[in-house]
Amino acid sequence: MKKLEISKKFKLIALTTCMILSPINISKEVYAKDNTSIVENEESFTLLELCEKYGKIYSIKPEIILDAVEFKTNGYSDLIDNNWERTVLYTAKELYEDSRSNGYYDKITTGEEYTVTENPEVLIEEYSDVIGSNKYIVLAICLAEKEPHVYLRDDWNYSTNGVLGGLCSPSHFENGEIGVISYICTLKDDYGVTEDSDSSILSSMASIYCPPNAYNWENNLVKPIYNELVEEGYYNRSPEELKNKEKKKEK
Repeated sequence: MKKLEISKKFKLIALTTCMILSPINISKEVYAKDNTSIVENEESFTLLELCEKYGKIYSIKPEIILDAVEFKTNGYSDLIDNNWERTVLYTAKELYEDSRSNGYYDKITTGEEYTVTENPEVLIEEYSDVIGSNKYIVLAICLAEKEPHVYLRDDWNYSTNGVLGGLCSPSHFENGEIGVISYICTLKDDYGVTEDSDSSILSSMASIYCPPNAYNWENNLVKPIYNELVEEGYYNRSPEELKNKEKKKEK
């Protein structure tokens, strides 16, 4: 075992080059919305598998994420919102951001490049559920900020930098999936966009998010798109294959 001094958020985290963990089977229902019951025969996974998932996205060694999760949660007893995946996601995100800011990313990275395979709309839907945010609000803001008449996946800032909107910091991410996660976390943690939010939250956001033209941003840009997505379907402004995907889900 060796120690590496990083941020105050993690203080001293014990890092291991090889960590063997007995599988911890966690039902998906453990981190589902109600957090109350376990469905029989529900697909299960392990904590290590979650660390491997986010390790690939952030190109961080999964055993380091695992060790950080244990430290961050006081031995797995203090999860974020009692939610396993949300806890692992935030831990990996914080490790990524802190290591890049403080110059030790090369010590924790796998060095492997991650390839994003899903459209940003699909990623927004997936990670809004994991993080606990309203996917319609998130997508409406992203669509309002992109270049007109261009699909979100083809928008220059996203396709080049993995950045969905003006909130993201830094201004470039190694891949779009990191950018999606960062954007949703920012909207939730800094602007209060939770899974229970509706369009009324835009009025409190507008003066902070777009102070030069708050009224126009809220009422002429974001709110009409939000209403359209809620009424016509989440994928209504997406490529045709995604529209068809939503239609299949509704059948």
